[in-house]
Amino acid sequence: MVPALAAATTHWHREGRRAMAEGAAQLLAMLGSDKALRALDALSAEHPHDALGAAVGAALEAEAQARGEAVDDLLDGCAPRFGLALDGAAELTDGRRRFRVTLVGWKPSLTDEVGRELHAPPKTTRPDARREAVIEAWRELSHELDPTRRRERRRAEDALVNQRAWEAATWTDRVASHPILSRVYEGLVWVTDAGESFTWSAADGARGPDGEAVALASVKTLRLAHPAVDAALLARWEGASLEPPFAQRERAVEPVEGVTSRFEGRVMRAHDDRHDRHAQPWDREGWRVGPIEDHRFNALTWRAGRGPVEAALAVGGMVRWSADAREATVGALTFHRASSGEAIDPRDAPPVFVSEAAASVARMLR
Repeated sequence: MVPALAAATTHWHREGRRAMAEGAAQLLAMLGSDKALRALDALSAEHPHDALGAAVGAALEAEAQARGEAVDDLLDGCAPRFGLALDGAAELTDGRRRFRVTLVGWKPSLTDEVGRELHAPPKTTRPDARREAVIEAWRELSHELDPTRRRERRRAEDALVNQRAWEAATWTDRVASHPILSRVYEGLVWVTDAGESFTWSAADGARGPDGEAVALASVKTLRLAHPAVDAALLARWEGASLEPPFAQRERAVEPVEGVTSRFEGRVMRAHDDRHDRHAQPWDREGWRVGPIEDHRFNALTWRAGRGPVEAALAVGGMVRWSADAREATVGALTFHRASSGEAIDPRDAPPVFVSEAAASVARMLR
């Protein structure tokens, strides 16, 4: 039912049937299952700037409030575990045969009782509900592991940009003890409320920059380190052999001072390629175009996930697809509250978000 509702939501949105699309999203929220909530999160990511995205976001907020937790904590809690232990292993059995599942990197592997590698659990000649359950468990892991990895990686990077703070108990239960989320966050540097830094892995636990064990018993909150606010701390990790899911220590940092006028007068160039929807620099960076009037637009907006702040970049009459008008002069970069549109002085906005927005503009203007 959930896949059908999610597909219908997208279809009706594309057909301009807004009420039906939003109604389908509300039905997903009413189901309240982990799978339904993940579908809502996917819809929110696919429609970050339009009415459907707003409706989905409101549905997630309502569900989170009903459960007494934040939306991000809710979504952490509904990330699938696929029956895996923390080390990424599981045993599947139908009562007669046993199959062992392991994760090799992000690739699932299946072996039988004697260690032979299998593509899938073999089917039986007669109906066998327990064997079918084993086959279905393997099918779900095989099909959903990579989409789950990509979704949680996106959420992790949004958490870095928005400087999300986890309560230590929630982080321990829903990230550190989770067979998928703990892998997603491997190689990233965390900062505690006491100013200590560490990386986490299921195999080694919390380790400091010199490889020493870090005690987390007294930690109250923690977040991901960002060079815009944690440069000195991250410098201690220079030379450390880490493999994070995305750039962290090497992220470009833009100062807050002068950011509003920093790019004024620069030229933005579009690409005349209608067949590549990712060709335009703003599409690659996740900026929203619009509104469009007379085939031209004068602004781009950007927000990281469900973050509280939005950035807006003035663009002087850019034509989205045209061989004749592929350049426009950039104006001011401003910041606003996502909920109300109220303008914010860059000095009062989160410095990491300001840095990330400005770095994104710099990449678009290369």
